[in-house]
Amino acid sequence: MTSDLSSKDQLPEDPQQLIELYYEKNRPEEFRNECMRKLLPIIKQIALVTAMRLGLPKNDDLVECAVSHVCLGIVEGKYHLKKGRFVAWCRQVCRNYILDELRSGKGEILESDLGGLMCTQPPDDENGRDQVRPFDLLSGKASKTDQPDIFRFEFLEEDLQRVRTWQPLRDRLIVLVCSGLWVCVPRSEWQTWVQQAGLAQPFPPPNLINLDDPKERMQEVTRIFGITRNHLSVIWRRRREWLLRLSRIQELIGDLVA
Repeated sequence: MTSDLSSKDQLPEDPQQLIELYYEKNRPEEFRNECMRKLLPIIKQIALVTAMRLGLPKNDDLVECAVSHVCLGIVEGKYHLKKGRFVAWCRQVCRNYILDELRSGKGEILESDLGGLMCTQPPDDENGRDQVRPFDLLSGKASKTDQPDIFRFEFLEEDLQRVRTWQPLRDRLIVLVCSGLWVCVPRSEWQTWVQQAGLAQPFPPPNLINLDDPKERMQEVTRIFGITRNHLSVIWRRRREWLLRLSRIQELIGDLVA
């Protein structure tokens, strides 16, 4: 592999070379993202063939979920050369994921688990804090409508430090927007994250905040981030643990249980 490779036009076709380039941390982020985008149709084809060999129709939701599962594994650094060739690893990850889902009988996240978490009222002030109501952050837990403080105040430094470690940045933004907790990030820092993610300001846009229907909110989030609804569900399911580690969410759980 030549060391002067620098543009997406020079990207190789071989998936093994693409994944190795993606893991070269000294490469520009946009270049690495292009490597991932070029890998995506290869991963989709592997997931489709794997699912059909397991007896699933080609349009089964689990195919898209398996693709998302592989992509998340790549982002989290779960593939490395000692695991063998990338295509073989990808095939095995898809197969294990689909079999696990079939055995457990799990479907995708309910729309009420995800879509119902986002703010339904537009922000009244510059920071969007006064009109944001608390919703059910944790599936199966009833929210307390008389507890606006989890949204009204900025994160304490301890929680903010945790949030800053959430990677990748895209998932951090998705979790914060879908939970409504984006309003708790200091405005200047939030704007910096949005800029780094290449999203248009203001974010979230008013047309997203103003949507009342959870399905429409989910659809708008998937459009903004260029992902499918199943991919969004997978991200939410895997990243909800981030929320559970925040002190204000732990306090909320305690209040609900008490």
